[in-house]
Amino acid sequence: MTFTNKQVLDVMLQRQQETTIPFSVWHHFTKNEFFDGLKYPEGIETSLSGLEKYINDVNPDFVKLMTDGFFHYPFHGVKDLNNLTELKHLKELTNDDPWITGQVELINRQLKVINGKTAFYNVFSPLTYFKWALINWDSSKLNEADSKFAKLYARAPQIVVKTLESMSRGIQLLVKTMAKTGIAGIYYSTQTIQDPSLRNNKDFFVNVHRQVDIEISNVADQSFKVNILHICGFDGFQNNLSWFTDYPYKVVNYAVNAEKVSLKEGKELFPNRVILGGLDITKEGILYKGSTDDVEKTVTKLVQDAGKDRLIIGADCTIQRDTPVDNIRAARNTVHQI
Repeated sequence: MTFTNKQVLDVMLQRQQETTIPFSVWHHFTKNEFFDGLKYPEGIETSLSGLEKYINDVNPDFVKLMTDGFFHYPFHGVKDLNNLTELKHLKELTNDDPWITGQVELINRQLKVINGKTAFYNVFSPLTYFKWALINWDSSKLNEADSKFAKLYARAPQIVVKTLESMSRGIQLLVKTMAKTGIAGIYYSTQTIQDPSLRNNKDFFVNVHRQVDIEISNVADQSFKVNILHICGFDGFQNNLSWFTDYPYKVVNYAVNAEKVSLKEGKELFPNRVILGGLDITKEGILYKGSTDDVEKTVTKLVQDAGKDRLIIGADCTIQRDTPVDNIRAARNTVHQI
């Protein structure tokens, strides 16, 4: 069984009468997704060839287009983000910035190799881009980025907020420009700062984090009929999911296994939204280490427990690069047969 683009969008927009369930998972195609795509175009070529092979091997019902090569926000005029004097003079992005035009070119090339499938392009929250820019990805752990962001915010909250607002405007330009491509919408990835000083700080979330997220999300909502909200639980990170319930997205994806919140509970937490996910992304998860029979049983139980309405089966986040293709196919086929 293969879903048409109309069937996928009907599910996401809740236009369908029957309870059909689409399926999709995704992963990176280069060894390190943090390469600079403007400096190392060979990384882009590797990603494109990997994407084309993956689509032909797996045949997902829709595609999340990866941002590999553009994980680094261009902090023009700033050499050191810890230099507050420099940070105050961050230059705004323009429509012709290579970081924007390069991603538009990437999208157009990605669309050519996915056999006409419905596609959503990944966009990160300003907080994610900011915190990642504070660490060396070759030697640092993920949570070090959150700690460094929290320390910088404690030193100069007003400067950090103004920086995030500038970044938000740049990302809004990106989203508006992408609306001219053939993608169906964006896959907006956001995550609460994991440092203990900010993780449960609702004032910070509402007045800083949510503020810039919503500005971008509103532009996306005006630019596309459907977008996907990804509340990222990669590497076991956790979020207060209830803080995101008023974000304007028709589809919500969160880390079921990291958050310990089932798909059924997600439907209750996000009423009138379609919930995407369910499968563990770790090397201990069934999709990675289980047999095809294990995968079939796991997927069947996910659907039985959640109910078929407002549901898309996928994963908590990006799956392992070497996840067995047979297991991915088994998950897809099982979903389609339910």
